[in-house]
Amino acid sequence: MRCGVGLLALCGCAATVWCHNSPMYVGSNSAGQLTVWFEFWEVEELAQHRAGFPGWLGNEVSVVEVIFNDPVRDLHPVAAGAKLMIEVVAFDPALSLWRPDLSVGVSQAGEQYALGIGGDHFAMRPWWYLDRTHPEFSYPQGVWSAQFKVIDLSGVHGESAVYTFLASPVVPGPGVVLAGVFAPVLMRRRR
Repeated sequence: MRCGVGLLALCGCAATVWCHNSPMYVGSNSAGQLTVWFEFWEVEELAQHRAGFPGWLGNEVSVVEVIFNDPVRDLHPVAAGAKLMIEVVAFDPALSLWRPDLSVGVSQAGEQYALGIGGDHFAMRPWWYLDRTHPEFSYPQGVWSAQFKVIDLSGVHGESAVYTFLASPVVPGPGVVLAGVFAPVLMRRRR
């Protein structure tokens, strides 16, 4: 029992990952312009790792089509058949946005990322990826930004304002390192 409590205490010193509590809601305003409702002031912490992606990944933020009118936020459903895309305005070097299946990524100005068709009630969890092998990656930067807008290729809605998504890598805290070093010792059975 003592060993389990000690290990739990060590893990308590680990870095805590903060995830957004709300998705990015994509809709239109009363003027017919596309809009996104999200807590853009929060920094999304990228903590996951995956083979073939040297760096940090995160898909905690889902992108969801608005399906109900919200007059308080001036947020309304998009027109049925509207073809919505995210268009990159400017991403910091090393940061990119990937499809949920990690097949296609965008990071350069003008590149587009398909969100969905209006009226289909789309919802997805794209991956934000920070590449530590990128030549311009600099860990001291701390927070990376991705400026984007939402556009409608069908021409029904006007493009959105430019939004800035913030991301930061999560490095294991001292508790995780200590747990990795001492866990075998603490978990060893005494005979």
